[in-house]
Amino acid sequence: MRKELTKAVRTEFTAAMARRLPQFVPVTIKSRYAWPGSRIFRWVSDPSLHFFVELFFDPKGDDSFGVEVGWSRLGRYPEVPMRPGSREDVAKPEHWVRLSSLDSNVGGMWSLEEPEGAPGAFGHGSGRSPDLAAGLPQIPIEQALPRVDRRVADAVEKLVIDALPYFREVSRANPPSF
Repeated sequence: MRKELTKAVRTEFTAAMARRLPQFVPVTIKSRYAWPGSRIFRWVSDPSLHFFVELFFDPKGDDSFGVEVGWSRLGRYPEVPMRPGSREDVAKPEHWVRLSSLDSNVGGMWSLEEPEGAPGAFGHGSGRSPDLAAGLPQIPIEQALPRVDRRVADAVEKLVIDALPYFREVSRANPPSF
């Protein structure tokens, strides 16, 4: 993702998380398991259960971002080499799942290249617009920047609607061990 767009997405995502999901606090994590350049948020639900949201940017450099949710019963950032995993793995001690897989198994990237109404615009695409795949140039920054707020708002809304109930499911499958 281009630098200006990365900064705009990070800023808007952090603000939207503070408004909608204030229990998730931005944290700095150094881990070989984290996406390069990602923004990580953690909620310590109880001392033995930490929930995570990770905003990451398309590793191929396209103007798109994705969101993964994870948890750890080990009091750390989930060290899971195979990401993302299956939605059904709620009993594992630590795990990651792509946000989009909580409501469908399609895509998982929000593209700033895709026009409004396209599946890739709102989390159900691969992150690669058909125009880019065809070798056409990226859209101008001035055209992509106004799309940031709506794409981020959609991703955070999906966290509220899909991830919070999923985290409750994980919590029930992994009761605290005192």
